[in-house]
Amino acid sequence: MNHYATYFDRGYLAQGVALWRSLARHDPEAELTVLALDDETAAVLLAIGGGRLRVLPLAELLAADAALSAAQAERTRPEFVFALTPCLVRHLFAARPEVGRWIYLDADLFFFAAPAPIWAELTGGSVLVVPHRYPAWQDDAARYGRFNVGVVGGRNDAGAREGVDWWRARCLESTALAGDGTRFGDQKYLDAWPHRFADVVESMHPGVNVAPWNWAR
Repeated sequence: MNHYATYFDRGYLAQGVALWRSLARHDPEAELTVLALDDETAAVLLAIGGGRLRVLPLAELLAADAALSAAQAERTRPEFVFALTPCLVRHLFAARPEVGRWIYLDADLFFFAAPAPIWAELTGGSVLVVPHRYPAWQDDAARYGRFNVGVVGGRNDAGAREGVDWWRARCLESTALAGDGTRFGDQKYLDAWPHRFADVVESMHPGVNVAPWNWAR
């Protein structure tokens, strides 16, 4: 199986279901774990069913991660949500050690072709990050980060776990949407990965994470 993870609430339910259907269409080996951020989302996903769509209730993650639970009580909703990504990946590494590789996906992605190129790039390292690929005339990397969190891959090995643990610690310190060159949600922290950790691969495939900010390239 190819293991993927994402999270969303009922506000992104339509996008999340579209993500799953596009992924299932183009990757017959896909298994998607969804961190459901409310009961309505969990109920809809359970009704869709199928052995390849797994539902992880938010309460289960909070029970396993006391620091994340404490952050929920102290933060605005957007800042809490931005803390979820590394916490989810870290939890899955620990809860499912038999799974060798994971790809995190933002819920508003859609697949038009097989995701095999992503897995092929991840084969070359412990962690895969995807550059924003801003055009030169609108390069916002200094504010929002060189890399986009929409697609992040990781092997369940010591290198990836170290990177995810560091990322989680930074996000538990702050996920402020400052855009000041030091932090922006969960995203700006990824700038440090290539020089802080070994075996970090930067995706070179132009079809990965095509978006309004980079389609011109």
